Amino acid sequence: MRETSALTDALAKGEAKGRAEGKAEGLAEGETKGKAEGERQAKRAIAREFLDILDDQQIAQKTKLPLEEVIALRRKSAVKR
Repeated sequence: MRETSALTDALAKGEAKGRAEGKAEGLAEGETKGKAEGERQAKRAIAREFLDILDDQQIAQKTKLPLEEVIALRRKSAVKR
């Protein structure tokens, strides 16, 4: 009976440790994804500011956005005007 109790305790500790590690990994992954999305949004905002003074290729080079994304931003901007 004592062995069963020790085994149950060990399993409970292992489960708790696993949950804590999983939670930490999930938080780190979420933080990384959130930071990347924030950087992407900032680049897009800067690109929109350049639309009236630079061509698409220059904007892509300056912001490090893919050229296709800059072209899409320009199209959206033209539709709003």
